Amino acid sequence: MRSITLTPPNGAPLTAQYKLTSRKGATGTFDIQNGGKLVTGTTYTVAPQGNWATAAAVTVTAK
Repeated sequence: MRSITLTPPNGAPLTAQYKLTSRKGATGTFDIQNGGKLVTGTTYTVAPQGNWATAAAVTVTAK
């Protein structure tokens, strides 16, 4: 299964798993696992788990 790691500047990383039926063009939806929550205003570094995608210096900020 496709997963990503979301790492905040200070705190524990979160794992999010790709939702198979969510793809619309180049956009997909990921569900955060194990009851994790994004913190508003926090910028997370995003990295794929495994080699299903390549990424460098990707970030997302929670709103």
